[in-house]
Amino acid sequence: MTTNLKPSCLAKLALLDLVPLLVLCLITLSPLSHSAWVGSGACKSCHEQQYEDWSGSDHFKAMAEASPETVLGDFSNKTLTFHNIDHRFFIKEGKYYVETIGNGGKKEVFHIPYTFGWFPLQQYLADIGDGHLQAMNVSWDSRSKEDGGQRWFHLQPDEDINASNPFFWGAHVQNWNSRCAECHSTNLQRNYKASDHSYNTTWSEINVACEACHGQGDKHIDLVNSKTFSNTNTGLSYASDAEDKGANHINMCGGCHSRRYGVDDPNKFADYHDKYRLQTLINGLYHSDGQILDEVYVLGSFMQSKMHAAGVTCTNCHNPHSGKLIAEPQAVCAQCHDAKTYDKASHHLHPQKENVLCVDCHMPEKTYMVVDPRRDHSFVIPNPQASIDYDVPNACMDCHEEKGNEWAVEALAKSGIKPEAESWLKPIEQARNFDVLSVRALSNIVYDETIPPLIRATAIESIGAFPSRVSLEAASHALQSKDPLVRRSAIAAISFAEPDMRWTLLQPLLTDEVRFVRNEAAMTLADIYYQLSPVQRKPLEKAISETMQSLQQDADRPSAQLNLAFLHTQMGAYDKAEKAYLHALKIYPVYVPALLNYAEFLRNAGKGSKELPLYEKAMSVMPDSASVNHAMGLYYIRNQNYQKALPLLAASAGDLLDASPRFAYVYAVALFDLGHKDKAVNELIKSNKRWINRYDTLALLIHYLEQTGRSKEVYPYLSQLSFIAPGSPQVKEWINKYR
Repeated sequence: MTTNLKPSCLAKLALLDLVPLLVLCLITLSPLSHSAWVGSGACKSCHEQQYEDWSGSDHFKAMAEASPETVLGDFSNKTLTFHNIDHRFFIKEGKYYVETIGNGGKKEVFHIPYTFGWFPLQQYLADIGDGHLQAMNVSWDSRSKEDGGQRWFHLQPDEDINASNPFFWGAHVQNWNSRCAECHSTNLQRNYKASDHSYNTTWSEINVACEACHGQGDKHIDLVNSKTFSNTNTGLSYASDAEDKGANHINMCGGCHSRRYGVDDPNKFADYHDKYRLQTLINGLYHSDGQILDEVYVLGSFMQSKMHAAGVTCTNCHNPHSGKLIAEPQAVCAQCHDAKTYDKASHHLHPQKENVLCVDCHMPEKTYMVVDPRRDHSFVIPNPQASIDYDVPNACMDCHEEKGNEWAVEALAKSGIKPEAESWLKPIEQARNFDVLSVRALSNIVYDETIPPLIRATAIESIGAFPSRVSLEAASHALQSKDPLVRRSAIAAISFAEPDMRWTLLQPLLTDEVRFVRNEAAMTLADIYYQLSPVQRKPLEKAISETMQSLQQDADRPSAQLNLAFLHTQMGAYDKAEKAYLHALKIYPVYVPALLNYAEFLRNAGKGSKELPLYEKAMSVMPDSASVNHAMGLYYIRNQNYQKALPLLAASAGDLLDASPRFAYVYAVALFDLGHKDKAVNELIKSNKRWINRYDTLALLIHYLEQTGRSKEVYPYLSQLSFIAPGSPQVKEWINKYR
């Protein structure tokens, strides 16, 4: 589809050589043009109420041209300072601008052609050239003054922002084209040109309009005009009268309301799982019980819920056109939950409090972007005992924090209530702490089909960290699941298997009906491509080609370039792999995964002299990353600079967020080999307390205790080891020795 621009606009664009940016004029569509995208104006005459509802919605205001009618912020030429960086927002000749430092660290003036969102905050898109639009992280708080709004604020108030920071407004993280655009406009085409890292991004409508949700409207209009329209023949990709409304609404709404990444064209109207790879409940995104932690956009939460399992869908609670609730909150819940039973003190335990809302206890809020509270859609039951045991949140503490969780447990007990933790909470928490004893419980979750697929997918993904017969059996079983999330996670969990076993188990998945499952199978089998016969290679070749296509459509995202580099490396295309690494770093010069992996790639290619600058850049960006400290420490070990290596390895084994028992193990080995033997033992003892039931940690600890003449101290660790690995020949030998 090509947009139809007014001739005057084309002349201006040609004159100013700004064809890629389409920022000087209104984008219009000829009525019922040859394009399949007809525009929301074509819907209004038949759907007046829906159009009116939509006209006041967040979708309608998702993006707009900057004008006095759309801009809410104060552009009155005042200078604001955040993180020692000045920002001056002003208007000149009817256009909106900001004066601030750019990516080069120097003060510049940038045009702001568009608003982005509107409430409770409004962001502004700044043009930095070559088609790149950046979402300013100095935003306008559009709430009322009484609620603390009507002010400029910074979205990362606690970051030390400068021009080299990943959260700097001009950096990739704030890029509209690649990270935001497809969910704020209709028929968004990024039109990225990798050769010069430029964009010519277009859309059919600037905001989230009718066809963004229902699909192209031309066939629908033809059916209506020809009087052949019916509820079973609407001509729309997604219609409200679909038989399976739950799946229909996930397909319609889920793409933009989920934490995921794409595997196919987002404008393709197809099953959600054919277009997107939904994130499981990984650490950093969700708490171990599935409650929201980072910004995950609803779908992953909702798919865990009993509501979803019972067939409840988006429009049971929300008007799909206005986005608002279909009734007052209590009335929404009372559609299914009888108010005579649930909207009374015997249930909510607040006899003295007026206006107790179901959502306050079962859909607690978490605030993102400083001022934007979002409700958890997993519909949890508050469980203060789980908060004590597993450090997960509960809604009781939103109002009673000063009394503490112990008080809440007692208060519930006095009312005869003792909430039970979900069956998956403990094993997923154990797995996050690298506890091998989680394996059996995780496998039980995998086999239990009464548990939501997203939870089972998380369990099987977690089990992959513990290679064993039990985990292999559970993963093999999960490969046969009807749910694509479970199949996909099982592929990842089976990656530790020997090549012959991997091929036997995963070859059927190369032709799976769901695209991201095929992609995952291709990525996991790519390293054995040259070990296969020509006949065996054919389905793998096809799946790899399709995976390459998936990654190429996201070529403007460094994560896609990193996966391309991995795939090219597995296939032996090292020049292409290096090109992908370099492009990832062109897009995002401080993308730490690319910096670390490219350094490793160079070392394997015999170019170790080029490693250090990459590690140094990664360290300058993320000095508190255990992975960065570990990688740089190993670099200095390889180059026999032990004085620099040990502090880095010590940091990686310490209290940093992404520390792991493997990092502690490596640090202990380095200490021991460099003559710090007692310190090595003490590090392993500390690691064993932090990450219990680790075979490698315990075995090394026993070995070092023997080496240092401290054999009398082995008994508690040998007892632990015999419990988790009673069949190990080494464990049996030690038991006989110390019996």
